[in-house]
Amino acid sequence: MAVDGAASSSSTIVTTTTEKLEEPALIKTYMRAILEPDEERVLSLFTTDGYLREPSGSRYKHIGSQERKAFYNSALRTGGITLHHATATFDGKSFAVEYVCDQWGKTTFAPQAGMAVYEFADTDHLRAVRIYDDVTPPEQAAS
Repeated sequence: MAVDGAASSSSTIVTTTTEKLEEPALIKTYMRAILEPDEERVLSLFTTDGYLREPSGSRYKHIGSQERKAFYNSALRTGGITLHHATATFDGKSFAVEYVCDQWGKTTFAPQAGMAVYEFADTDHLRAVRIYDDVTPPEQAAS
């Protein structure tokens, strides 16, 4: 529904887990980079002033290259992050996707659901990544 309550005829694509999920190239590149892990590649996908917001809220918002670098260095230190995408929607500017995470680095665990929203600046760069999940990084889970 549009903000005024009228039906909207947007070009939003919605898929379910039974349909083939065709992700934008930028998302495929980001997913490959956090899986491998390739920290430099991940960082290169953001605009200069882009940010990543962790599930705990705006207090954990990493703005700019140095803050993002510190976040991804810590997050990818033990290895790549495996995310299995499910239902998604894409309006040409933001890609929102539900996912299941069951491996982070060498640590496997019971599947945990989450969601992420990727805001595009253009076809090659992210303005923002907002993560919503309860997945605990392996080094925090061990303590």
